[in-house]
Amino acid sequence: MLYRTLGRTNLIVSIIGLGGGVFNRHKDPSITLEKAKEIIEFAVSKGINFIDIGKEYDEMFISQAMRKVRKKIHVITRSEARRAEEVERDVEDSVRKLKVRPAVYELMINSIEELIMMEKNGAIDTLRKAKSNGKIGFTGIFSHKIEVLKEAIKMNVFDVVSTLYNAAHRMAESIFPLKRKYNFGFVAAAPFATGILVDPKYDESIRTPASELMTAENALKFVLSSPYVDATVIG
Repeated sequence: MLYRTLGRTNLIVSIIGLGGGVFNRHKDPSITLEKAKEIIEFAVSKGINFIDIGKEYDEMFISQAMRKVRKKIHVITRSEARRAEEVERDVEDSVRKLKVRPAVYELMINSIEELIMMEKNGAIDTLRKAKSNGKIGFTGIFSHKIEVLKEAIKMNVFDVVSTLYNAAHRMAESIFPLKRKYNFGFVAAAPFATGILVDPKYDESIRTPASELMTAENALKFVLSSPYVDATVIG
């Protein structure tokens, strides 16, 4: 396993992280605690040292699954909280359930309007205070909207930025020049485009013309070949 520095956090992370989607029992009720333990412990045995989850998943379930390797793994989690009191509540709840200080705590922000509102109502400042008080390691933002990320990065509050980036979705490249100035950590989500790039079950009308050449290995190589990508997440 190779490792990179996650921007200005100075955390050393594996270039591949474990995504929490595989543990989403709402989508896959068959996932058992034993299976989740097996997945996490296998990932750690192969050198993976961070897991990317969120409050939309069952943080307590995941915490139980990573009990044996909790000290070996950085946890990135996130919240859809919009107000200061909600951010404070969610941070406290995550720490209680995970039984570990999240290495990075991200806010999911979907529009410029939300970003402005959360800056004005103290939600973003509450996250910053959680970092200052040692409840979380670093602040982060996740968004599917590149225009939101551009504005958020310029606020210079968020230590880590996460968004979709793969061979079929390259919009994130427009924020890469900002990384040189602000030195935020960048985590690329969905390197396989939720399977569309590499899974033959998808209809040919959905897949790209280069699909025949796009193996999982090539999809990962594309994402990780960028000097601006610190890590990507699978699962």
